[in-house]
Amino acid sequence: MLIGQRIEPDIAERARLRMVATLKQGDDTPLRTIVLSGGQARDEVAEVVGLGTGRTYERGKATIAELVESAPDLLEQVEEGAITLREARQEVRGREAQRAQLSGLGASYKVYFDVVGV
Repeated sequence: MLIGQRIEPDIAERARLRMVATLKQGDDTPLRTIVLSGGQARDEVAEVVGLGTGRTYERGKATIAELVESAPDLLEQVEEGAITLREARQEVRGREAQRAQLSGLGASYKVYFDVVGV
């Protein structure tokens, strides 16, 4: 998944160049001699990375962004191969549920659990 984020800009640029190449320029009719792919850049990235669809890639990319923001420890485990991206997302959801449940407790309990890391 992380390699997908590295190659996505290149693939998106190639897609942009394909689109621009088919635009009419003055009186000249564009030639469509080389068409590398007809899909979206995200679909091409997903294919290169080995994911099923571009939508799957987009969901994974969003999950990584969420891990960067809220759970860098889990992102590190994903990068090491200790857990899958799906497991990391489930862990984040579990942590969010715990925090929501704890928000109903008194302020002193909430501070204690935040310090402990729950």
